[in-house]
Amino acid sequence: MNKKFLIIGAALLGLGIAGAVRSETYEEKYDETQAKEERHDDKRDRKRDNADAKRERVRDNQLERQAAKDASIENKREVRDAKKDAKRDRQLSKQAFRDVTNPLTPAQEAKREYKYEKQAIRDQRVEAKRDFRDAKREAKRDAKLEKQAAKDEYIEAKRDARDAKIEARRDKKEAFHDKFEEALEKRKAARDEVFAENGQD
Repeated sequence: MNKKFLIIGAALLGLGIAGAVRSETYEEKYDETQAKEERHDDKRDRKRDNADAKRERVRDNQLERQAAKDASIENKREVRDAKKDAKRDRQLSKQAFRDVTNPLTPAQEAKREYKYEKQAIRDQRVEAKRDFRDAKREAKRDAKLEKQAAKDEYIEAKRDARDAKIEARRDKKEAFHDKFEEALEKRKAARDEVFAENGQD
């Protein structure tokens, strides 16, 4: 018997809760929806800002690594060039001493000139190889930048599409709300007119 009363009481309580939920007015639901949408907008903006900041941090770190790599390459090249120039300066010093103590024959002089030409050709090849590697490295970086730009464009397009869907849904709700407000004003006007005819405030 007590179990039966408990079941009936629970059912009545459920009906009371359902009735309380149904008793919520349209205006209250509309205000709650507006507040919820504002919270969602703030959350979405924070999420996007965090994603953008994270992506920029990754790219900044990448640029720092690239700059460090460039500096390392330039430093190595400068060290190699300095060693090469020092070695050639020592050779020139020996050659000058030889010119003073024991002048070269025409054949030896021609051989020395040929050596200079080989050094110039070698320098040109080194510079050409460096330019090729630099161009290859820059082309790779440019391709990466283009890929990043395409990713940014895709993200923005995806966000714009999502925002457009959200705005369209909200515009539809606002249109309904405007119709509701208009209908409510008409109802109030009709009521006031009836009250006025019956001498009521």
